[in-house]
Amino acid sequence: MAKKKYAVNSWIIDDVLELAEQLEIHISKKSAEKLLKQNEEDIISAMTKAGWDVIEDALYSVEDKSET
Repeated sequence: MAKKKYAVNSWIIDDVLELAEQLEIHISKKSAEKLLKQNEEDIISAMTKAGWDVIEDALYSVEDKSET
């Protein structure tokens, strides 16, 4: 049986195009795809670090105080 995954995140070309539009930056779908491909490892690294930060903060709020 596969282990359940939590907080799975992914980015699609439309995400990049929507942000570009909000920033009033005009790019093509091809450029948005290239941006995601070229920055994929950095995006993964940043999202992983942010996730660990949230998990660490959450751990302090659920720590079992009865064992101290």
